[in-house]
Amino acid sequence: MIIPHDKYIRQPYFKLLREDGDWYVVSVHASRIGNYYTDDGSTVNELWLKKSDCLAKNYIELNTSNAKRQAVVKYALGLLGKGYKYGGNGPDEFDCSGFVNNVMSSNGIKVARTSTEICSAGSNVSITGLRPGDIVGRSGHVGIYIGDGYFVHAAESSTGVITDSLEIYNRSAAFTSYRNVMGD
Repeated sequence: MIIPHDKYIRQPYFKLLREDGDWYVVSVHASRIGNYYTDDGSTVNELWLKKSDCLAKNYIELNTSNAKRQAVVKYALGLLGKGYKYGGNGPDEFDCSGFVNNVMSSNGIKVARTSTEICSAGSNVSITGLRPGDIVGRSGHVGIYIGDGYFVHAAESSTGVITDSLEIYNRSAAFTSYRNVMGD
């Protein structure tokens, strides 16, 4: 299934704001991006990526025909670049559980507000059985699986809402809970 959803730059997915010559300008909300950071701790709202260094797609391939799962992923990706704030419930700043709670409740799915409670919601699935819209987490942090080995989450104050590779993330801060809260 292919869901049109603006343009995203893959690895990770960024929300494209505009193109400027040989550059993509993408939405971020961060004081640190990779090894680069602002000296004064200020927040960067736009990141310029050289087109030749990116693989641009105007779609995201979801391995599901389930309309509810598609809606959850589409809504979650629409929040890329929003800020992080501990205790944040949105619409412009989130913490991880506030992000998951907001995305799910906006799609008619009731989940708890804390990461610990979210990690015990619904039914358990294996990491190999993850489908778009499932929750990935551990006590202290949660996100939403979007497919193709990636998840979206409100990471931290220096990055805001971003996507990450599940494989790479699990190397340093492994998730222990994979949950289906969709009821299917």
